Amino acid sequence: MPTPRSIVIVKLSAIGDVLHGVPVAVALKRAFPDARIGWAVEGRAADILAGHPAVDHLFRLPRGWLKSPAAVLSLRRQLHAFAPDVTIDLQGLLKSGVASWLSGARMRIGFAKPVAREQAWLAYTNRVRPVATHVVDRNCDLLVSLGIRDSNPTFDMPRWPVSRARVRQWLGGLGLAAVGRPSFGRPTDSPPWPAASTSVKGFDRLSSGGAAPSVRLRNESSPHQTVLRCSPPTRACKISASSAACRA
Repeated sequence: MPTPRSIVIVKLSAIGDVLHGVPVAVALKRAFPDARIGWAVEGRAADILAGHPAVDHLFRLPRGWLKSPAAVLSLRRQLHAFAPDVTIDLQGLLKSGVASWLSGARMRIGFAKPVAREQAWLAYTNRVRPVATHVVDRNCDLLVSLGIRDSNPTFDMPRWPVSRARVRQWLGGLGLAAVGRPSFGRPTDSPPWPAASTSVKGFDRLSSGGAAPSVRLRNESSPHQTVLRCSPPTRACKISASSAACRA
């Protein structure tokens, strides 16, 4: 296949899952620096991608868009205007499969079943069986169809200086200025990455009803965790900035 001129990543939600997909965008931009990278994403999860140097365009979708014919047609028009050569579905569900198919891309990459569910695999031209264990590495396994084998995924998140400063001040007031490897939201089945890296676990909702989301901060020199509860609404960029502040 010729070098792609435009690529669309489909990872609609949730915030933690979208973060897990960021290394795919970074690897694509590194491999194809002249290609335009778009991302189809729902709701507030889009905030985590705003300003990222590897993402050139966001297709912001309202929640429940698949139930709205007008929203579906709008997405189709936007995708066709972007004219992707490739789509990569990191989600593997019905709605993400529909978004991939609506793109009209000649190459549509996604997971083979059983990783893909709800018959999403029917939308793909290239079905990949991942071999990695951690979800970040499994996402990067999809890039093999494009000849990319990235053994060192990176996030390259924007610095968001205002949010970083606020998070540093907040953590400093709690005596948690020197914190390693934050973990967001509910634990997942994926094993942790090495201690030197930051593992961002799954986040479900930041602003809806129910219990407030929590941020678990673990100091690698201590067996104890500190659980901080965030009062909704909490902006996604501030959550990611807390990760960046902990790494810095």
